[in-house]
Amino acid sequence: MSCPVCNSEKNTKLLDWKKYEMMRCKSCALIYSTPLPTDQEITDFYQGFLFQQPADFEIDKKLKTRKTELTNLFKLTSNSKGKKLLDYGGGTGAVFKSATELGLDTYYYDLDKKAENFTKGKFGLTDAKIIEDVANTVEKFDYIFCDNVIEHVKYPKELVEMLTRLLNKDGVLIFKTPHGGNTEIYFNPLISIKEYCGKALKYNSVSKTIQGYFQAFWHADPPRHIFSFSKKSMIELVNRSKYSSYTSKVDYYNIPAYNNTITKDFFSKDKRLSPLKSVIVRLILWPIVIIEVLLHIVKRSLISIGIVSAGGLILIIKND
Repeated sequence: MSCPVCNSEKNTKLLDWKKYEMMRCKSCALIYSTPLPTDQEITDFYQGFLFQQPADFEIDKKLKTRKTELTNLFKLTSNSKGKKLLDYGGGTGAVFKSATELGLDTYYYDLDKKAENFTKGKFGLTDAKIIEDVANTVEKFDYIFCDNVIEHVKYPKELVEMLTRLLNKDGVLIFKTPHGGNTEIYFNPLISIKEYCGKALKYNSVSKTIQGYFQAFWHADPPRHIFSFSKKSMIELVNRSKYSSYTSKVDYYNIPAYNNTITKDFFSKDKRLSPLKSVIVRLILWPIVIIEVLLHIVKRSLISIGIVSAGGLILIIKND
């Protein structure tokens, strides 16, 4: 199979994952699955996925964080109020709610109907603000936000073209996705070793898993993550599209400080635990917390001087 982004035939196999093979393009450094999951496999996987469903005590903080993010990414000002935003892959609705509170005329799309219903019940999403068929909608938008979605779809080039088509003049489209070649994740052993290497060992030898680990195979675990992008592969997505004349650039973002860590669990309120269990769990976990905090300090220092690369990519496309 040629590279789904740059069409290069120069590819190498990294490892096996369930019934799939994980490949790396030697030209643009894209990591991808072959074969691709079927449409039905993807649909079935995401029904009830409810990724990052916020607990009630987390909502205010999450919305504040999202408002800051949207304001910075889209450079929102008081003149932005009333402009139209599409949250493509809106999940459990934090972006929809945040954008609405920022004064944007916000629309929503997600494959997961349970996430859609959650957003309706928790954040006031109405049917009038849901785009059921994005490919054929006549709506145009000033802002489109596609946060950690492109790595989940079978045809990323087609997704870029579909969403770019929906931009108004001077409209901005932003994709966020994990950075396939990042080294930041080495400092988060819980997710990089447990969640990826631990699962890879089910289908590969120890040596193959270790080799894949240091070739940054993570973020590709079909049928969930089908692709893992490099900066070059993101640029290729635009350059090979019918909108190659649009202004585009790729930037980076860091993994949230303690995302998927024991430290986050340690300091979070866990309503499932009794006060006694909560104390016992924290007594057991505190040595791990110290290690994770030290790793985070080292990581931030190395990122600041350019030795460690950031965990995420941001592709920005503007219809000038």
